[in-house]
Parts: sequence; structure tokens; C-alpha cells
Amino acid sequence: MKKLLVVLLVSVLLAGCNSEQANQPDNGVSLEIRNVDVLVDNDRTALTAEVKASAKKIFYRIEQGESDLLKEQQIDLESAEWAKIEIEEKLPDESLDKEDPPIIVIYGKDNNGQTVNPNYIPIDIGME
Repeated sequence: MKKLLVVLLVSVLLAGCNSEQANQPDNGVSLEIRNVDVLVDNDRTALTAEVKASAKKIFYRIEQGESDLLKEQQIDLESAEWAKIEIEEKLPDESLDKEDPPIIVIYGKDNNGQTVNPNYIPIDIGME
């Protein structure tokens, strides 16, 4: 009896997972990031990474708390294979004094312009 109950419970859980996946649209957009390195020198930040995106463009912005320090920027990629990217930006002086660290958000977009696969990378500004 216990085995039958466990089998039924597992079946219900798996069926629930499958129905959730079936209801989500398959937009085919993907973004992977690896070998991320962030360097900070005073108010300048430099990020290097390798990215692989199904689309030939990715986007990034820099935010801190609820505020955008840098509006959305686009990076065009030469192919959908692993490519090295570099992002260099100057941080506003007022961002260096805040409690929350600035965060670089790198993401793709689907055909409707919606954010896909956001990656949040904090910038260690070395607050003392």
C-alpha cells in the first residue's frame, strides 16, 4: 500500500511539472555567461566575460537599489558561439557612497522585447 501511495504521489508531482512547462512559451532565446571578471579602479568599472547567446545581441544596464545608474546598452555579437565581451563604464560619484552595491545586469530579449535570462553581477566598490 505504501509503495502504491508513493508511486501515485510521484506521478502527480511529475504531471504537475510537465503541465507547467507545457504552458510556458518556448521562445528559443538563451544566454550563458562564464569566466566573469570585474575590476574596479576608483569610479571606473571593467567587466570581461565570455557569453554565448542564441541571438546575436545581448543587453546590459547598471542598477543600484531601485535606481538605474546606466540605462540599457546593447552589445552586438558576431556569432551565437562563445564570444568575449568587455564592458567599461564610469560609475556616478554618488553611487560610491550608498549602502547597496551597483549591479551589472546582463540579459537577452525575446521576440516581444521581454528580458530573458538576466544575470546579476555585483560591483565591489570597496566601501570602507
